[in-house]
Amino acid sequence: MTSFAIIITLITLGFYQFLSINVSAARDTYKIKAPAVTGNVNFERIYRTHLNFLENMVIFLPLALILGVKIPNNMFYMVFSILCLAFKIIFSFCYIKNLPFKIKLGFNIGATISTVALFILVITTLF
Repeated sequence: MTSFAIIITLITLGFYQFLSINVSAARDTYKIKAPAVTGNVNFERIYRTHLNFLENMVIFLPLALILGVKIPNNMFYMVFSILCLAFKIIFSFCYIKNLPFKIKLGFNIGATISTVALFILVITTLF
């Protein structure tokens, strides 16, 4: 595994931890006692952002790590990782700020990049 794959993994996990801390702070700000996850629309958006990122990590991290092993130091891999992670982070901030157009755009671009990477990975593995 390349050091680039490790860096991408650490940034992803670091941002996820940031979102976790953000949920905890939002609980205090909006007076939402655990285990409740409803009661204030701003809290719910922050909470959903945290869960959305987690749901996306399930496909992104394995893809990033497998591509990092299969084609290390490849420009496609590096661009894929940076773009995908960047759009997931942009999507997260747009979701928290409730910017609907940018939420949809960020999600669609991130999902498209992941799908293309998965397709390329399957093709290169088969041939």
